[in-house]
Amino acid sequence: MFPFLEIKRYRDFNKNRFPKIYTLAAEQNRTRSDIVRDILYARFGYEPESLSPEQVNEDRVGERQEEKKVKCRCIIVRVDEEYRNMFLKYILTQSGGLIETIEGT
Repeated sequence: MFPFLEIKRYRDFNKNRFPKIYTLAAEQNRTRSDIVRDILYARFGYEPESLSPEQVNEDRVGERQEEKKVKCRCIIVRVDEEYRNMFLKYILTQSGGLIETIEGT
């Protein structure tokens, strides 16, 4: 399994965040996924390993292919597996998260 995160375009999220992401991507001549990935990595202070230009292109192709497969409108972001594991652990340990829900039943 490739480490993808799917950022869905919900009505409320779409009003404020997506236009800003599109604008930043256009201004910086980068993809929307690049912008979201940078935001996610910065949020946790994560420093990814540098990738070769070939790997960057491969990741972008993978993101576009995955976006075409998904039925809903979203941004697919390919992240390092180490980051994905850290991100999921963070989500699971949040108040009201899955762990508390399971333990409370």
